[in-house]
Amino acid sequence: MRRQSVHGPCRAMPRLSVTAPLSITTIVCVFAFIAALVLSYAAPVEGSAQAILYAAAATSPLVIFAALCAYARGRRRIALLNRTIDMLSSDREALADQNWELVEIAGTYDDMLRGSADPVIRLTPDGRTVFANSAFVDLFGPPEDMPISLETVIAGDGRITHDTPNGQRWLQWRVLPTRAHTGGRPCFDLIGTDVTEDVTLTEALAAARDSAQQASAQKSRFLAMMSHEIRTPMNGVLGMGGLLLDTDLDPVQRTYASAVRTSAQQLLGLIDDILDFSRIEAGHLDLMPRPTDIRDLVQDVTELLAPRAFDKGLDLAAHIAPDVPCQMMCDPDRFRQILFNLIGNAIKFTAEGGVFIALDSNEEDDSLTLTVIDTGIGFGPGEAERAFAEFEQLDAGPSRAYGGTGLGLAITRRIVDAMGGRISLRRLDRETHADVCLPLSYMRCETTDDITPRLQTDAMAQLLAGQHIAVASKRPMTARALAATLAEYGAELSALDDASVNLVITDGDVGLVRDQTGPQVPVLALLSPAERDAIPRLAETDHTGYLMVPVRSDTLLAQCDRLLARESPTREDKPATIASEQQHIDNIQAQAGVHVLVAEDNPINAFLTRAALERAGVTVDLVEDGAAAIERATDTGASYRLILMDVQMPGLDGLSATRILRDKGIELPIIALTASAFSEDRTACFEAGMDAVFTKPIDPDRLVSEIHTLLCGDTALRA
Repeated sequence: MRRQSVHGPCRAMPRLSVTAPLSITTIVCVFAFIAALVLSYAAPVEGSAQAILYAAAATSPLVIFAALCAYARGRRRIALLNRTIDMLSSDREALADQNWELVEIAGTYDDMLRGSADPVIRLTPDGRTVFANSAFVDLFGPPEDMPISLETVIAGDGRITHDTPNGQRWLQWRVLPTRAHTGGRPCFDLIGTDVTEDVTLTEALAAARDSAQQASAQKSRFLAMMSHEIRTPMNGVLGMGGLLLDTDLDPVQRTYASAVRTSAQQLLGLIDDILDFSRIEAGHLDLMPRPTDIRDLVQDVTELLAPRAFDKGLDLAAHIAPDVPCQMMCDPDRFRQILFNLIGNAIKFTAEGGVFIALDSNEEDDSLTLTVIDTGIGFGPGEAERAFAEFEQLDAGPSRAYGGTGLGLAITRRIVDAMGGRISLRRLDRETHADVCLPLSYMRCETTDDITPRLQTDAMAQLLAGQHIAVASKRPMTARALAATLAEYGAELSALDDASVNLVITDGDVGLVRDQTGPQVPVLALLSPAERDAIPRLAETDHTGYLMVPVRSDTLLAQCDRLLARESPTREDKPATIASEQQHIDNIQAQAGVHVLVAEDNPINAFLTRAALERAGVTVDLVEDGAAAIERATDTGASYRLILMDVQMPGLDGLSATRILRDKGIELPIIALTASAFSEDRTACFEAGMDAVFTKPIDPDRLVSEIHTLLCGDTALRA
């Protein structure tokens, strides 16, 4: 149906025709025809009439031709004009339709605004109200009482709070330029959306977030406090249990004391797992990578966990490939935690056999691979992934033989994921393999020069190339690690009865070995830490030297270098070799007999620390706070070589005392003793100027070993 224009019906424009030229042509033709007839049949005409008739008859063809040409031109022009008229008529109709649609849309828009549930008000540029819809009136009242100005909305972000009869409301205003329906005056439509619920929800969420952050901070403080408060008495339980086991006990008493120490160690492991998991759940898994000697780190952790394995009758050994860089960028605390969790799990779930740790690097696939292999209980099909779930154990159920929280592998996966790596479990040849793959390029320490270690590796490869070495050990993992290390450096593994054997490494009867090798072949004895007392007696045997298990690769290579870099020693010079090693032990013991200052406010921990150090021949002075430690350390007559500093002490804490000592120019080695087990606590100790950190409960043997290390460095660096 044709739309009606707002200005009335749209009339069609008249079309033009060629009737006028056609009529003139017709008259001329008739006149010429009559003239011709008169000239042909009528009586002769003379004079002017005859001339006229002859002229008409002569010019009539020309007139007719001219008339026809004019007719043709007029027809073309009229056709063009008619087409123009048609186009104008079509455009006029289209404009009329568009105008009608615009009017219709404007009316619909106004109807929508008036019927909208959102408040709408139309204002002129000078602020006068054109109209306000019912929603606006219901919310604010008559539009004369304007709650908002156009300038306020334009100047702000549009979100404004209003006091209404129904209380305070938040509205988000939008400004749309428009024109009035009548008159076409420019106006502005202000359309408001009630966002009170959104604002209230946002404020509630912000308050909940702040409350959660505050609760998380309180939780962290609670965990730190609980860690400190639990570890402090645990240090007493474990320390006193260790001292008790070092006394003369009958078998029953020794069993009871061993049970106390074992239970305390298990409780400490549970506490560590729960604290670590709680912090990770709270989002506090922050990595702090720094250059780290990852080779030493693996071997250190292996040595720390060796007593736990040896107590169960298990063998424990580590093999580090020669191409693994010495220095790598990683968070040593988190990498150490991965090692503790994986190796500790392997020891816990292994009843016989042993645990083998391998560290390899692969430039081709850009990976550093840590593999922990055990001969334990293993797992069934489909259980590998479940082992990484939280609070899950493969040995579950009321009849389970192994305790624990089931958090160790879950925590390990979180750490490995944060490092950009992956972890998996697999079963191969009745052995369980826990594989950790980390990106080598990410961990590479670009500022470290590995030229010297590479040169040492090349020199050792040249030394061992073609050497025939026999490894005879009842320790399967130790033999595996020794064989792998020697083979990678070019040595050939041989049997004891091979006539070409250049060196024997054994934990067996040296007499039986000599029966097969002869007296000229050097023999290295494999000793466990419990067999350390046998070292002085090696001079009375046919041993050329010894290796402590778990064997460090650098120690093994150093012994090979000592024994194979020259001609094989005769039996007469073996006692001198053992004597030199005994002299080295005596030197360590003599160096341990130094003066050490211990700052510890807890009397039980102070007693344990003093007992552990005095057993190693160290002279100990005790103070109870940081101020007393500063006074003693700065005394010109003091002969202290090292300070053990508790971190939390009344008055002046250990961190503040260390900073003051460093500011005063005191360069003595300072070891932190802390019951706080978190990485940020260790970082704070190092930032304060401390040289090492020991977390309570303290292992006396490890503490003495660390003191020896620092004092040896002290001789060279801090004299």
